[in-house]
Amino acid sequence: MRIRSLTRHVTASAAGLLLAVLLTVPGSAAELRRAAQPFTLEALTGSNVSLADYGDHVLLVNFWATWCPPCVAELSTMQALKDTLAGEPFEILALNVGEEPRQVRDFLRQFRTDLEFPILLRAERGVARAWNVNAMPTSALIDKKGRLAATMVGPRDWNSSDSLRLVRILLEE
Repeated sequence: MRIRSLTRHVTASAAGLLLAVLLTVPGSAAELRRAAQPFTLEALTGSNVSLADYGDHVLLVNFWATWCPPCVAELSTMQALKDTLAGEPFEILALNVGEEPRQVRDFLRQFRTDLEFPILLRAERGVARAWNVNAMPTSALIDKKGRLAATMVGPRDWNSSDSLRLVRILLEE
């Protein structure tokens, strides 16, 4: 069990380091980025939220579900990242996949952390497909120009130094 945990940590750290290197190589990754697929979804608050609303921000777009333990574990670390980057042009959009609004609302009422980022609903209606989401959690980092900078499949500690470094690289562009 300890070896599996260590392997997962080393793999996640190596992937983070490789991604950081790719994001910083001059004239390479930034030029190859493609525009992120646009979407407009209803937020848990009832308002509509569009990817285009955050054109000058770095975004973490996260596809999740309440039945997915790794997804749920990421939520607290995403809030910690948002707290760390308070005042920066950074936002998180958490796109729930496949659950009714009532179910999401009930889950979040019992969740131990107050989430201060938009929770968007019904992402399965074409958005998850357009973003090639085949497993959860899936996360994407979007640069300030609305381009897809990175996609990560599987859980991640968004409060880690590797994750913070990745976001800061995009903030500094």
